[in-house]
Amino acid sequence: MSRRREWAETYVWDKVRVRTIVETEKGKVTDMLVQLEINEDGWQSVVRYNFAHGTPHMDRINKDGRKEKIWLHGRSLDEILTYAGIDVGSNWRKYLKECGYNETY
Repeated sequence: MSRRREWAETYVWDKVRVRTIVETEKGKVTDMLVQLEINEDGWQSVVRYNFAHGTPHMDRINKDGRKEKIWLHGRSLDEILTYAGIDVGSNWRKYLKECGYNETY
């Protein structure tokens, strides 16, 4: 039986958060999402690590709508989940700026 857990960490009240979803089966990660979001007239994705398309990857979504996909081959979902949490948690301000959100946070 699979188990799904979801939580969000707020970085700037009602403005910036990181949402995480993890699905496991028998203790092994089978699906995951770590997503940096900004609230500008509704929550929007800025950086997203996930397992959509059957391969772990990172999406960078710019304010102007341009997207960049970076494939993360050769790593387990457990490794990607750990890496994504550290990366987004450490670099969220940098990602917001690089993706066109120029306010100071």
